[in-house]
Amino acid sequence: MLPVEAARGLSPRVVTSLPHWSSEQVEQYYATVNLAGPAHVSWASDVPVPLWLHLDREMTERWVHQQHIRDAAGRPGDHARFLPAVLATFVWAFPHQYRPEAPPGRPFSSTSAAAAGGG
Repeated sequence: MLPVEAARGLSPRVVTSLPHWSSEQVEQYYATVNLAGPAHVSWASDVPVPLWLHLDREMTERWVHQQHIRDAAGRPGDHARFLPAVLATFVWAFPHQYRPEAPPGRPFSSTSAAAAGGG
């Protein structure tokens, strides 16, 4: 049985309360870990990075998937509250993602959709 099929027996109240419950569980776990400890985040570095970046990666994945679901359901929500942290996490990985070296001094600029008036 697929997880979606198994979840059909859950009430809407249970389904809508699961994200809140799981967020609390994750928060309690994160409070017990050493955020400066080593972690591997393949899209951000070939060498160990601080654990907080791994946790931020988890947050960005949850945020991005939630936005997909909200867009599909036509329920925009308050995603802007977390957007600065999501973008900061992605920017942290830019040096690794853009490894092909540019000539020294080559300028780089970026404009977010929100800054451009798109969201």
